[in-house]
Amino acid sequence: MRIAIDAMGGDHAPEAIIKGALDAASVDPSMELLLVGLEDTLQGRNFPANIKTVFCGSVMSMDE
Repeated sequence: MRIAIDAMGGDHAPEAIIKGALDAASVDPSMELLLVGLEDTLQGRNFPANIKTVFCGSVMSMDE
């Protein structure tokens, strides 16, 4: 199963989103998780093999 996750959305993003993705990835290594977010926020992190990053050019704020 492949699941795309908005790493930039949520009250405590991106840290809370990344923690949840790491927890899910460890519970079910057969899942492929795609974390979508800003390159400077996600780059350089040591994710397990079943978490991939997809970089976006911008994010929408709550007032847009």
